Amino acid sequence: MFITPLSFPALNTGDAMSEAKKGMFWFVQGNVKILMLCRVLWSASTSIIYPFFSLYILALGGTSTEIGLINSLGILAGMVLYPVGGYIADRAGRVKLIGYSTVLYAFAHLFFVVANDWKIIAIGQFFSQLLLFYMPAMNALEADSLPPGVRGKGFAMMMVVPGAVRIVAPVFGGYIIEWFQNTSGQSSDQALVLAVRICWSIAFATGLLVAWLRLRYLKETMTEEETTEK
Repeated sequence: MFITPLSFPALNTGDAMSEAKKGMFWFVQGNVKILMLCRVLWSASTSIIYPFFSLYILALGGTSTEIGLINSLGILAGMVLYPVGGYIADRAGRVKLIGYSTVLYAFAHLFFVVANDWKIIAIGQFFSQLLLFYMPAMNALEADSLPPGVRGKGFAMMMVVPGAVRIVAPVFGGYIIEWFQNTSGQSSDQALVLAVRICWSIAFATGLLVAWLRLRYLKETMTEEETTEK
């Protein structure tokens, strides 16, 4: 009886050495770099104020029931056009859909800036979430832009870096609101409304910057043949 020695697959040391020479994050370039930068900008501008969204609604006369309604409207709106966004992305390409939809999404934030009651906020929440139908296109562009050997690492990086910003940003948002409440000479609710409106205005301006970056620097990953044959 002969015992066959165990064999193990050879380690691909060539790929490991090649990646070490390039650097751990060599794939953060081109579309990947722009997509990550834009997510960081969005995370910084919206995460400062979004955790205080419910307080904003209450300060404008809304109730707990209306807070729930506004959030449900946002979830519903987000579901409606996702399949449409995916279809358009596969038919007409990703970059233009992402860029122009980002412009519309940014303008939807103006509802939060000018709101004087919870109904205006509800309209803004509905339209802002509705206009996120470009997300399937952006996810597809991310997948197309990451080299096959580092897609797992790439997706992780694109989640972790903006996520780290979202951890810190709400703390600054709280400080901003407290500063207005302590220095503006207005009531607590009035100062909160003022602080939130200023922060949403900054988020709107950031959204326009993000839209410009996406339209200017993102490169289409689909060929004309791929878009016309579908």
